[in-house]
Amino acid sequence: MKKSKKLTTKTKTGIDIIKVGTAATDRATGISGEITHVAVDLERNLKYHIQPRKISTFTRHPLPGVWVSPNRIDPA
Repeated sequence: MKKSKKLTTKTKTGIDIIKVGTAATDRATGISGEITHVAVDLERNLKYHIQPRKISTFTRHPLPGVWVSPNRIDPA
């Protein structure tokens, strides 16, 4: 039986955070990629940055990422 990876971690303050490096999809836009940053403000609101794994065919630079709230993320 294969062990499943734990995708979240709990901080000292009790906030469940999806781990950086986790593959995820934004439910609203359909953008899929990897979580590269996590932001927590003073009111404990979370935002995740999803960076697509694609590059622009014109400039050969990475596509811009998107900041999303936790309820829009679908971990893959």
